Amino acid sequence: MVIGMSAEKELHLMIVWHRGMSLKTQILADLQAKFQIANVYEISWDKQDFPRNISRFYGKKLPDIDRKVRECGVGSFLLITFMDISPTYGVRQTTSGLQRVNTNVFDLKKSYRDMDSVPFSIHATNDPTETRRDIFLLLGEGYEKYLHD
Repeated sequence: MVIGMSAEKELHLMIVWHRGMSLKTQILADLQAKFQIANVYEISWDKQDFPRNISRFYGKKLPDIDRKVRECGVGSFLLITFMDISPTYGVRQTTSGLQRVNTNVFDLKKSYRDMDSVPFSIHATNDPTETRRDIFLLLGEGYEKYLHD
C-alpha cells in the first residue's frame, strides 16, 4: 500500500451554505469529476433556529456564532454526500491547527474558500470521523447505514 493512502473508500460531505451558492454549479461538476456523488439535498432551517443549529453543528470550535451565521447566510443550503474511492492523507493547516486530513477533499474545499468572497461559506469533512458526526447531525443517519442504503 502507498503511504498516505487509505485502504477503503470513504464517505464525505460538502455543504454549500447559502452565501456560497454562486459556486454550486462548479462544485457539483468538480465533485462529479473527482468523486462518486451519492446524494444532493437542499436543506432549509427556520431562520430563527439557524444560529442554534449552526452552534450545534460546529460545536465548541465556533467562537463567534453571529459571524458564522453571516458567513453562511440563513437561506437554504446544499448538502452533497460523495465517496472518495482513493483517499489520500496528509497534514494540512486547518482552522483547528495542523491536522492529518483527506487531502483530496480538503484541498478542493480550500480552493473554493480561496476563490469565494465569503471563504467560510463552504464546509467539507476532513476525515470519516467528522463525516460520521456531520451525517448524523444533518440527516439523523449512521455512517455505516448511509454507506449501505
